[in-house]
Amino acid sequence: MGHDCSVLNYRPPATEQKMTNIVKKSKDIKSFVYNLIPLLKYNETKRMIKKADDFLNKHIKLSERYESYKEILNAPHDTDIFFCGSDQIWNPNIFNGLDPLYFLDFVNSQKSIKASFAASLGGNYIDDKYKKEYQDYLSDFDFISVREEKAKELLEFTNKPIEVIADPVFLLTKEEWLNLAIKPNIKEKYILCYFLYQPKYLNKIIQKIKEETGLKVISVTFDAYTTIKSDKVIRDVGPDEFLGLIANAELVLTSSFHGTVLSILLEKQFYTAVWEKRGSRIKGILKKLNLSHREINESDNSIDIYSTIDYSETNKLILSIRDNSMKFLEKVLLKAKARFGRQ
Repeated sequence: MGHDCSVLNYRPPATEQKMTNIVKKSKDIKSFVYNLIPLLKYNETKRMIKKADDFLNKHIKLSERYESYKEILNAPHDTDIFFCGSDQIWNPNIFNGLDPLYFLDFVNSQKSIKASFAASLGGNYIDDKYKKEYQDYLSDFDFISVREEKAKELLEFTNKPIEVIADPVFLLTKEEWLNLAIKPNIKEKYILCYFLYQPKYLNKIIQKIKEETGLKVISVTFDAYTTIKSDKVIRDVGPDEFLGLIANAELVLTSSFHGTVLSILLEKQFYTAVWEKRGSRIKGILKKLNLSHREINESDNSIDIYSTIDYSETNKLILSIRDNSMKFLEKVLLKAKARFGRQ
């Protein structure tokens, strides 16, 4: 949109360690043996992390690296607008409480605009012990937008105006995503499986589809151990390779929100296994796009692989969702222009 942007490269050691730890502590012999499995996949994990970092360095303008609140607080920030967002940055269960940096607590609200973009709480309730912190942290925000209706409902006690906008993944068009994708070196036609939630019934559905179509089953996972039965398991995939695997699949089976949304944006035939306990945002986006019939659960012994999605109708709804998010961005930019007199 013609503005100079960068990403604050904040990498707290505790979170980095949680993401890169190969071996976990063991309580007994069984868990000890289970926890040794990641060692066998150590090189794949290292390659995956490197590919993710390479992708960031190639496509995202990053600031210098910061590891603590103090480092960022003491750094100079000549910035008109700060956005915080999006995936579960306000979830206290991930960061052992609320991290003030993800609420832009270091920003002087007299000198810069503070806004959240599609922020997520990652849950269906707020513990009372965190409510005052939420209220204090959000008190001087100029604009607040969240990713789910439930999040807006949960934050009503702050008495701040809150908008619901789409996950940032919707801001890019199909063509823009394809420009980032790397085509996989797979000659046969295949079904792509990407499951964060792996209920046992999935293997029955996968096997039936495989028998009916004769297609290979390719599984992408970032875990050392998976219960999904596949012809090939890929663990060291980078973001661009991941996009390519989705874009070139005959059918995508997933239980991931972003696996679902990228399948939709890339106009793939897909089905999503929804976990009742934590599947509200997947259900929400499928409902918004009139795609609730692509949801599967334990009662589905099979799925209609010949049922296709009419993306001409879906894309009209996506345009509306994207437009709503862009209007939110434009509103923030207009306020900055008025306050700081910049073009």
